[in-house]
Amino acid sequence: MGDFRKSDVVLDIGSGDGYWTNYFGKFCSNITGVEPYQEHLNIAKKNYSGNCSFTLGSAENLEFDSNSFDKVISVCTFEHLYNDAVAFSEINRVLKPGGKLLATVDSLNSDYISEDYKKKHMKECYCAQLYTLESISKKLSQAEFKNIEANYIIGSRISVSYELLSEKIGVLSYFLLLPLYPLIMFIEKKYKQSGYKIFVIAEK
Repeated sequence: MGDFRKSDVVLDIGSGDGYWTNYFGKFCSNITGVEPYQEHLNIAKKNYSGNCSFTLGSAENLEFDSNSFDKVISVCTFEHLYNDAVAFSEINRVLKPGGKLLATVDSLNSDYISEDYKKKHMKECYCAQLYTLESISKKLSQAEFKNIEANYIIGSRISVSYELLSEKIGVLSYFLLLPLYPLIMFIEKKYKQSGYKIFVIAEK
């Protein structure tokens, strides 16, 4: 899958209930999820095993040796950190030379999202910050990452509306709007000026 190789040893920052850890585990040799909340960790350990393992910990203090991982992934975690700069430095430390960080972060940088909604989202989702392409790239550069590629995703009016609806009614929205999904993806390819989230790849 894309940047993944079957031989990769991977770290998942903010692994939650283990869903994404298990998903990406299909494309690599071994994957470890790091999660700060015991209740989420218990769910992950109960539901997933095989080449997936899980440990209690935080992104700001990774208890792994330097140069341990080929890839570090994270799905919508960094916006919740109050010291993301320390986390980025820690991630750089545990990556092998040439290793990569692949992550999504919340941005909500879109004309289709109101300031009131941004404030509501940050409060209800416990966000410490929201990112722009410039801010995430600058912080990763300061943590000594290189070859940084950051792009907005979920940027068109219809895809932003889709995402906002999914937050209100949960996974049900994906079934209700499934017939529109091909159209949404087609439009999304042509709209990268802003977005609900950012996808970033950076190399140690």
